Amino acid sequence: MLANKEFRKIVFYLPNLSGGGVERAFLELAQLFLDEGVSVDLVIAQQKGEYIDEIPNNVRVIVLSATSKFSIVLKLYKYLASENFDAFLSGGNVSNILSACAAILARKNNRHYINQRSSVQAAWKLDKPRSHRLWISFSAILFRQAVGVICNSKFARDEVVETLGVYPEKCAVVYNPVDCDKLQELSLDPLADPWFDSDSIPVLISIGSLSKVKDMGLLIRAFNLVRKEIPCNLLILGEGPERISLENIILSLGLEGSVRLPGFWNNPFPALSRSALFVSASLTEGCPNVILQALACEVPIVATNGHGGTSEILENGKWGNLVSCGDMEGLAASIIEVLNGEFVKNTRARAEQFSSATTFQEFLYALHHLGAEQSRVVS
Repeated sequence: MLANKEFRKIVFYLPNLSGGGVERAFLELAQLFLDEGVSVDLVIAQQKGEYIDEIPNNVRVIVLSATSKFSIVLKLYKYLASENFDAFLSGGNVSNILSACAAILARKNNRHYINQRSSVQAAWKLDKPRSHRLWISFSAILFRQAVGVICNSKFARDEVVETLGVYPEKCAVVYNPVDCDKLQELSLDPLADPWFDSDSIPVLISIGSLSKVKDMGLLIRAFNLVRKEIPCNLLILGEGPERISLENIILSLGLEGSVRLPGFWNNPFPALSRSALFVSASLTEGCPNVILQALACEVPIVATNGHGGTSEILENGKWGNLVSCGDMEGLAASIIEVLNGEFVKNTRARAEQFSSATTFQEFLYALHHLGAEQSRVVS
């Protein structure tokens, strides 16, 4: 296998193991590398998060026990300087910057691969509205020092090239993996929830962090319009800083009995597979895992066509309904359309195009290709 020929040890860095897309993707990649006989180190700043118990066996975990950005860079630098490895991967906007700084200090940036998983501009504007231009400029300087940038959508790749000035030959696109058979197995777990005991009232489901970027507030308001036309319930799985704001919206609209925020579920697939449709109101996405998972579970999809890879995964509406970001009436109308029986069927065929085996080989090829390009430029 290519992994055995090119890589003996690979390092992943994450701030923690919270229930996000990059955390899920890195854990799955770690297992795939282990299966190929590659040693894996997982470096985390803090030992916390919903995925702590899902770290694959035989992964060596290094906890930095660091909270400030300065301490993370310092401790990560010391780790990188003291270790021998073939590739070092980081993911997440802030994490990529901190990792790049540490790799440069340790003179290991010639082994650092950045995994860009969101829209550069949209993500920074939402996260750092007053200083986003500074962070983008900082990213542009640091991204060019890495071996290459692996993006999980063509949109993200184009932004890295156009906005950050990274050479196209130093970028690759590898979409997130989805294991359809595993999801089907997980979806068969028991689900003790009265909302799913009857087929009379359809359940809408959304899965994601309770954060500004997911725009769950818009979703709740759109659901309120839908509910005036069709009796239904809305289940939102996830946790985050916008919980109180969302709870206040639910109270103000009198939706306490129709909208639930039960938090993060380790296995959301029994609920997802039994739902009438999956809804995403995100302002920006990289390669949304939940869209891939909904396709695999053959659940109808309504999603906002925000900055990122959602439209790529759905092939511009071929596999699910797309509406404009921030369009509450359009989102409600599209949901009503699906509840009335107008939706795409047999979506698993699309999900199977992103199988773990295929994605892993593409990821290995990207690492090899970018590394070879780095060697060519240096020589």
